[in-house]
Amino acid sequence: TGYAKLLSSIPVSGSALFKLLSGDKIITEAGVGLSKPAKSFTIYVDNLNNARSGYAVANTGTAPATLTLTLRDAGGSPRETRQITLPARQHIAEFAFERFPTNAPPGFEGSIEVASDQNVTAVAIRFDNATQDVFSAVPVLVDEAATALFFPQAADGGGYQTNFILVNPSGSATTAKLEFFASDGAPLPLPFGGSPKTTIDVPLSAKGVARLITDGTSSGIKVGWVRVTCPVPIGGSAIFQTLLGGKIVSEAGVASSPLAPHFTAYVESLGFAQSGVAVCNPNAVAVTVTLRLRNSAGEIAASTSLNLPPRGHLARFFTELFPGGFGEFQGTLEVLAPAPVSGVAIRFDNDSADVFATLPVIVIP
Repeated sequence: TGYAKLLSSIPVSGSALFKLLSGDKIITEAGVGLSKPAKSFTIYVDNLNNARSGYAVANTGTAPATLTLTLRDAGGSPRETRQITLPARQHIAEFAFERFPTNAPPGFEGSIEVASDQNVTAVAIRFDNATQDVFSAVPVLVDEAATALFFPQAADGGGYQTNFILVNPSGSATTAKLEFFASDGAPLPLPFGGSPKTTIDVPLSAKGVARLITDGTSSGIKVGWVRVTCPVPIGGSAIFQTLLGGKIVSEAGVASSPLAPHFTAYVESLGFAQSGVAVCNPNAVAVTVTLRLRNSAGEIAASTSLNLPPRGHLARFFTELFPGGFGEFQGTLEVLAPAPVSGVAIRFDNDSADVFATLPVIVIP
């Protein structure tokens, strides 16, 4: 294991897909965007049920980095502090229970605050079933905390469930509100604890975390998007899971998505892969979204426009948006709107369509 550093003479962006294979069959994969260099960040961790979560940190600089890690429980109380010296151009990847074997036992949920004397980059990692063959990766919380968060895709039923993870990096207790919307913009009732809810209030302790999971019991598959509002800036991420016989067989993690009128996402239809975007319109008025499919040379291969109703949502593979047939295609799907919308890239990557991943979109200034 190690890390990768992207260098370019012009500004570029990128993402990574981690894949676990059995022979030539993809068992699971996880997508993550570029990690932002930082001297402080927060990581959600848990060892609930069969989960094992932790972090990978890289010191890409030329001087050693001293990292101070503070483990906090879900209520925000500090449990233990450890220090790590990470030599220049080196990398570490470990689970929380390996660094904190006494205070992060099975059943633990909380966070790790990291403070460093040098800029480092990091990503959160997690395995989520007993056989350790389902994993996901989510960005760590650097400076993305906000009073409004957007998750352009949520699903429940038909083998799907969605986890919502909220992190309060501030020193003040607060309450966050989750609102669920259907594709037509109407309130979307999702089951939590046996009851359908279109909104949920979630208390967060100072420096605390909270995790909510839909029951996965909706009739058919309910899809939509989620808005989170809070009086103080918080961070959040979502983990989408597919289950078979109560066992998690695939999952994908993604941070909350930014609002922007112009962004792009990598798409492909190579092999068994199918990819596209989910987009939500948080505005009180309808917007017309223009979608441009570009090939790997950056040339426009096709274009279309769709109307998104107020607080509406769409989730499509690019082959559904452009059914003319592109064979084995590789390129980007560009999204333009007259008002800010939010999006996330989605992909399935095997012949049985039970391995999926999400990737952040790339905002175009």
